[in-house]
Amino acid sequence: MMSGYDLDQPLRGSPVAVFDIETTGSTDGDRICEIGVVVIDRLYETEPRMLVNEFVDPEMEDPWPATRVHG
Repeated sequence: MMSGYDLDQPLRGSPVAVFDIETTGSTDGDRICEIGVVVIDRLYETEPRMLVNEFVDPEMEDPWPATRVHG
């Protein structure tokens, strides 16, 4: 157990950050192409707020299936 947190208790009302990373695919040579982070100040009680939503230049041609997903 981490100091100050009881992991057996529900997260309702707790601050939560959610990270999302999109890639050009799922093989060793693929790269990150988008990063997103939202913060929920009080889980289930407040609306999420976007902190980061950035496209990243993967320095490679985006494969067609990834382009279809990410736009």
